[in-house]
Amino acid sequence: MIYIYLLICAGLIIIGLSCVVYNLYHQSKQLEEFIIGFDKKEKKIYEDAEKYYSAFLQLFLNADSEISRIDKRGTFSSDDEVGFAFKVIKTCIGNLVEKLKELKNEQNPPEENDKD
Repeated sequence: MIYIYLLICAGLIIIGLSCVVYNLYHQSKQLEEFIIGFDKKEKKIYEDAEKYYSAFLQLFLNADSEISRIDKRGTFSSDDEVGFAFKVIKTCIGNLVEKLKELKNEQNPPEENDKD
């Protein structure tokens, strides 16, 4: 009689533990799917940021070359107000181009060749 009660208790414990294992397995699958989806979203955000960064860099490079082309003869480099404003704008664009290039180099450092 005692063996029957022990078998019933063991069976109930096994059934309970099986339910716990099944729930943990189901939760781990959900977490895995969430992580995979998050990685895809993070990759897309990074790619979009790269596109915007490239667009900004190209925009400022174009502005810098256009300003250099406009002031080819140095007519805007005079000491009047227009010349001062032109120099400030040219300096700002130059600084932005340098900073954007530095950021790009920080994100994509050149690969060093390992010599044996």
